[in-house]
Amino acid sequence: MPVPTPPRPRQLIVEGKDDEHVILHLMMRHGYEWKKDSPVTPRIEAAGGLPQLIEQSSVAAKSCSRLGLVLDADDNLLGHWASLKNRLMDVNIALPAAPSKGGTIVDGFRNDWAVGVWLMPDNVLRGSIEHFLEDLVPTEDELWGYAKEATQEAKARGAHLPPSDLLKGSLHAWLAWQEVPGRPYGTALTAEYFRHNTETANAFVEWFNQLFA
Repeated sequence: MPVPTPPRPRQLIVEGKDDEHVILHLMMRHGYEWKKDSPVTPRIEAAGGLPQLIEQSSVAAKSCSRLGLVLDADDNLLGHWASLKNRLMDVNIALPAAPSKGGTIVDGFRNDWAVGVWLMPDNVLRGSIEHFLEDLVPTEDELWGYAKEATQEAKARGAHLPPSDLLKGSLHAWLAWQEVPGRPYGTALTAEYFRHNTETANAFVEWFNQLFA
């Protein structure tokens, strides 16, 4: 009978697969090594949505020594923060009243224990992983403005793209015009279509390293 694998003491829970792959490849661009069997390398898990992430947060906080939670602010940053704060209170973890601009880390209640929270894109503005990626598009890239215009025009011509996904559509249109068309977000980061060292990206990397290094 196989011996069950013990839970890894470090874990990063994100909303979805796009978040997972962006973080994996962004950290690799910054020289981070994802050592699969290392006890200090966090396991990344895509929760499958915001409600699932919040649900899993309190369970993971009880079993992990270091836990990172990455969720989208969407149009309700403080509401999402309050939902997570209330959930973690069930396991006696007290988040501050509002997120910190450089990412939130709460620690100290037991040895080498910490919970960190990052709200995409930058803990201040409303938005999502796509807003984080928009900041990584090279500033000199003239195709980016055209990708946004073309996506708006496609919507006006009857494209069945929800208004909330216009930015996502623009990013995928822009990626379709790169040297290798249609790369997913993560591999597009590795291919250096996106930048990796903007102020917001650097702040995320610093938060990650402070939590898990």
